[in-house]
Amino acid sequence: PQACIMAVGRGRQVCHINPPQACIMAVGRGRQVVMLRGGKLVTTSMMTVTLSADMRVYAGDVGAKLLAAFKANIEAPAKMMM
Repeated sequence: PQACIMAVGRGRQVCHINPPQACIMAVGRGRQVVMLRGGKLVTTSMMTVTLSADMRVYAGDVGAKLLAAFKANIEAPAKMMM
């Protein structure tokens, strides 16, 4: 099975799986947002990532693991170099 990553920028685009793909990940651009952390307002970067997967190929837990691994790597890019 193949996978695809699509950059969607600012828009809210829907990604469709095209054979022979088994999943497609849509990655939005980073944006600055204000959040409450430890009782203080802080500015942080956020982006939206959406995964569409063919459930005949990937079970839901596989997709969840893929998104968790992507999140861990994008939050600490230096770890990808090790």
